[in-house]
Amino acid sequence: GANTLPQLLSQMALPSGMASSNLASVQKFLIESCKSSALREENKDLFNISGCQAAAVILSSMEKAGEAAFPLSKRWEFAGKDILEALLNYESKHNCNDDEPLSLPSPLGQLRDTVLSMLKGVLVNEAQGGDDGFNIQISVGPSSTGRRMRSYSIGASDSFTTLVPYPEDMLQAILNALSPSRASSPISLSKHVVQLVISRQSWENGVFPKLSTKSKKDVASALLSLRTQENDELAGSALQSLPLKLPDFIHLLEEVDASKSEIDQAAVVFITDCIRGNLDVLGTSSTSNISNLSSKLFDQLLLLSSTKTCAIEGGDSGGRDYTRVSILQTLLAIHAQYKDQLSKAPGSSAGSSKHGSSSKRKRSRSHSDVGNLSKTLASQANLLVGLVGGNASEIHALN
Repeated sequence: GANTLPQLLSQMALPSGMASSNLASVQKFLIESCKSSALREENKDLFNISGCQAAAVILSSMEKAGEAAFPLSKRWEFAGKDILEALLNYESKHNCNDDEPLSLPSPLGQLRDTVLSMLKGVLVNEAQGGDDGFNIQISVGPSSTGRRMRSYSIGASDSFTTLVPYPEDMLQAILNALSPSRASSPISLSKHVVQLVISRQSWENGVFPKLSTKSKKDVASALLSLRTQENDELAGSALQSLPLKLPDFIHLLEEVDASKSEIDQAAVVFITDCIRGNLDVLGTSSTSNISNLSSKLFDQLLLLSSTKTCAIEGGDSGGRDYTRVSILQTLLAIHAQYKDQLSKAPGSSAGSSKHGSSSKRKRSRSHSDVGNLSKTLASQANLLVGLVGGNASEIHALN
């Protein structure tokens, strides 16, 4: 059955009575054998296509055998890292010669997907299947119409955790694969990293939130580049699904200049769309971050409205107009959202005196922050009115 090979591998890696030092040697030998099967001995950048499928099947079975038998960190260290590096080199070589269209061999594609699955950082804490593991497999088809057979697997969802901390070389491998220059290669590493790793809920909610601030910014920037430079909608959807905070959006805005190119304009439009779709993060953000985000949007608006820039480009274009409208819509949404938060601020109801002088001092500081932000937003609103030719006297404070 489907669980036979994982069970056999588990028995080989975890024989009873074996010393821990010998156990580690057995694990290393079995994992490195997969790498040796896939990569040619004389050149580690070349693949042995006949051995790629065997390596993919065994590595996949090692994952199902469980973390105790074949830890993810060892599968990555002894096989996955080097195979992925070879895939990156393979991709770069074939990207350099567009005159030779390449059809990716199926075994190599299978090995690619198996290695990329390691980057999810998911640990299988118990062997899947067997007498002690809960695992139900349902197969449907093939039908009389000749449609393909479908297989469904139901398992214990609480048997999965993620690797903590997430290894730096895994993160770097993801960033290398997400390079826009790789988007059109036959091996499609960027596409499959987005599909098999970043778009998975385990990575979005289990790995990404625990990354460093810089790492989060790097991943978000790479996805934004794929979306705007390569028109990769999967990368855009993945970016929208990540649990980004206001500082992340601010960083993305700092990396683009809407006055320079249509690609930057597309990036600004996409960022503002993401902000409008994630206005709930305003509720957990400091007033300084809200003010900073608003200021960054006004900076982009000023760049687009620069007379000098418009003269250089020979007038205004539809793309610039669309970008300007998107920024204005986002500013309006931010101001409206923040005004709504002010009306629901805690401590405005009766009976607040029972909290004592300590809470009064806290509210005093809070109101001071609100007042400072309101002054900043009012100043920005006056600037906006000047840009569109309105009457500044009609602007009222949000509070």
